[in-house]
Amino acid sequence: MNDITFEELDIAVKAALRKSSDIGVKMNIAVVDNATRLKAFYRESDAWEDVSNMSLEKAQTACNLGMNTCDIESFSKLESQLDLLNNFPGGVPLKNSRGDIIGAIGVYGNSVDNDHIVAKAGADALLSHFQSL
Repeated sequence: MNDITFEELDIAVKAALRKSSDIGVKMNIAVVDNATRLKAFYRESDAWEDVSNMSLEKAQTACNLGMNTCDIESFSKLESQLDLLNNFPGGVPLKNSRGDIIGAIGVYGNSVDNDHIVAKAGADALLSHFQSL
């Protein structure tokens, strides 16, 4: 199966929350499945309000393009041509042990650098989980 389970997204979200706490920021965290459907959303107390669905758009973009949103800054010209393209750092694909994309995590709530650090922590924790099986 190439879709993220609730157990797997829980691993990613908890790791992202730990990293958020470690660096002293509050975040909005969205996780989508491999078809870019929202599977989970977590908003930390006192996090910036995610009124534009930025965390969701980052996750959907990372999933659709199969790459970190911080790596697609040069594709900003495509923004008007593609739905839900968000080229701000903070979106990271979630992959299983075979490298299949099973979803993505998107984070919003601080600087784009911190957004990416927190999202990557979630993705890295999930990959470590798969490698330990």
